[in-house]
Amino acid sequence: MKKNFVVIIILTCSFILFACNKLATIDSYMSEITEIYFEGKDENNSFINSSISIGYRETPYFIDGVHQEVCEFSLVVLDIKSVQDEISVQIVVNNEILELILFYNPSNSLYMADIGYALKENDKICLLYGDYKIEYQNLSNDFEVSYKEALEISSKLLKNEIKKLSENSKFNGECYLKILKKNDEGLGDLFWAFTLIGRNGEVNNVVISVYDKNIVFSD
Repeated sequence: MKKNFVVIIILTCSFILFACNKLATIDSYMSEITEIYFEGKDENNSFINSSISIGYRETPYFIDGVHQEVCEFSLVVLDIKSVQDEISVQIVVNNEILELILFYNPSNSLYMADIGYALKENDKICLLYGDYKIEYQNLSNDFEVSYKEALEISSKLLKNEIKKLSENSKFNGECYLKILKKNDEGLGDLFWAFTLIGRNGEVNNVVISVYDKNIVFSD
């Protein structure tokens, strides 16, 4: 009787695991997700601004429709009127100084680098470069639409596309959720940009205002 009971437990656990797989959502296939977003300004120099996106992303990082393991990231982006291959800056986090090299990206004319771990939402952060001092604020604390809500809205809008990529309890694709900024001299509206990429090469996007649940783009 005891042996039969053990067999029943094993079969029950197997059924539960299978059921969980059947109910797996895109949350398990996020190859990049921004959860916290900082913006920084230099009070004395309006032409220079910066942002830090914090969350998780796959490693190695390939946009190919295949989800890999993820790691923490804090992507520093600096917009400054300068063109060099790289610049050396200091990131001060809660009075601790970190030396960081930002690399120039010619596709968007921005300097970018990953700190390599996730900063916290209540961290006090500033960036020092020459005579410039950029102080950051956590804007995501004031978003009307959280990253979780953005994922929920996007999943509903693309439910048919997600269903097509679902097969035998697996998902044949990967997803990205980033902050999209509509620039206007360094200032602008912010949006959640959700991207669904299938292994078949098909791409779908949803863009949602962070200030309300307005869908500004969906395909």
